[in-house]
Amino acid sequence: MDEMICFRVVKEPYGWAVRMGQGMMTPFRSRRRAIEHASGFVEALRQRGEPAQVIIEGWPSDRETEPRSWSRITTFWQ
Repeated sequence: MDEMICFRVVKEPYGWAVRMGQGMMTPFRSRRRAIEHASGFVEALRQRGEPAQVIIEGWPSDRETEPRSWSRITTFWQ
C-alpha cells in the first residue's frame, strides 16, 4: 500500500504556510492562498496515482463563527 503524502496548511506568526514533513515550507499571507497551493500539489500527485491530502491546522478563531481560543484544530481536506 502506498504511503499518504500530506501537505499541512499551518498558522504561522507571519500568516500561513504549507509544510510537507520537516523539510519543505512555503509561506503565504492568506489561508486561502495556502490551501489553493497545497490543493494544486495534491491534484497533480493524484493524477499520477499517488495518494495525497491537504491537512489544515489552525486555531478555532480562524473560523468566523467560533470564539477565540488557543486550542489547535485539524481539518482534513480531500
